[in-house]
Amino acid sequence: MSRRHCPTCAYPLTNCLCAAVHPVVCRTQIDVLQHPREAKAAKNSVRLLKLCLKQQLRIWPGENADDFKTLQNELGSAANTALLYPGDSAAPLSALTHSSQQQAPLRLLLIDATWRKAYKMWQLNPWLHTLPRYELCGIDSNYERKTSIANALSSLECVRHALALLEPELELSALDHVFAARQQQLRAPG
Repeated sequence: MSRRHCPTCAYPLTNCLCAAVHPVVCRTQIDVLQHPREAKAAKNSVRLLKLCLKQQLRIWPGENADDFKTLQNELGSAANTALLYPGDSAAPLSALTHSSQQQAPLRLLLIDATWRKAYKMWQLNPWLHTLPRYELCGIDSNYERKTSIANALSSLECVRHALALLEPELELSALDHVFAARQQQLRAPG
């Protein structure tokens, strides 16, 4: 017998997060390239993001370039698009926002997967290599999971901190609240 799920948040009714969800309206469009396995993960923080950033967030399931053809065509030669993905060639996102707020990307892409799968997606999608690439620096995670990577953030935390830099006037406590509620559920016995 399967458990009943909330039609709004899609969590089991005993773990419904609707009371913790409050909408956030931002200027930045966020596109998440999500590995198919990540969508099914219990700790999937993109699901929480989608509940709060309904209109500003789109999820693109897939792994290789063919899976993201529609997004690639939509982006075309969009000048105001950036990729949030760490690495040697990534500039700190704070440098972009401190240099000129008007030049902050209006569209932010990120990869949602385990670190190993995210790297594979990076390799399978050379079109991502043509985008300006940024990373978040010096931010500690509140995400409870096993990883050996320092400063490894969940996708929700990445978006939350990126929005804080790109739109400093934005009230983001709703993202903190829903994330904390989900973390509390995951820690609860049973």
